[in-house]
Amino acid sequence: MDELRSRLEPATPEQRAHAARMHELRSPLTVVVARVQLLRRRLRGGDVPARVHDDLEAIEAALARLTAAVERLDRSPQSD
Repeated sequence: MDELRSRLEPATPEQRAHAARMHELRSPLTVVVARVQLLRRRLRGGDVPARVHDDLEAIEAALARLTAAVERLDRSPQSD
């Protein structure tokens, strides 16, 4: 178990801080993406104005851009 933990946990304080920041960014994004997907499922088949679907698409596009930015940050060299 210790060997597995050592492979999964960041080794340095800087890596741990980076992992914590990434978690703080990813967690709310994941929640919002899930809520938008749930809302889209609930609206499916209903009599919903087109602008609601357009707004959901805009939100999903913004979330995709944010998610991509977080992924780029995660892969970038750490500046700590």
